[in-house]
Amino acid sequence: MSTPRLRLQRVLTILACGVAFIAMASVFVPFDSQGVPSFPPDAENDVHPEGEFASVDPHDGLARIGTLEDSCYLVKIYATAREPRYSIYDRIDGRELGVLLSEEQVSEWFPEIPLRDAEFEAPKKYMLVPLHDHRHP
Repeated sequence: MSTPRLRLQRVLTILACGVAFIAMASVFVPFDSQGVPSFPPDAENDVHPEGEFASVDPHDGLARIGTLEDSCYLVKIYATAREPRYSIYDRIDGRELGVLLSEEQVSEWFPEIPLRDAEFEAPKKYMLVPLHDHRHP
């Protein structure tokens, strides 16, 4: 059994702990964090001016100007500022085999794809310009 003296001692101990907690909470105020996320070193360079992350798609911002198909390969042709680039896919399972390759690279790595013999016709001339220029806001 507890005596009135023991109960009073417990109540005073609880009150003392409560007062000590309130006193420490008013002294030790946590600082406000800026909430800046940490990124891998290269990821900070991939942030657009709007604050969104750049796409990881290598074709982002490039106009697709054509497609070549045969029984083995699907070749998607993209316009770049210097020359067309070719992305090669397996025709059966869609697996990516090469991304934005030059004509020379395609000829070297995929000699069975006759890029040099392909004829491209267009009803009118096209001016090829990049869709996004992130250098100028």
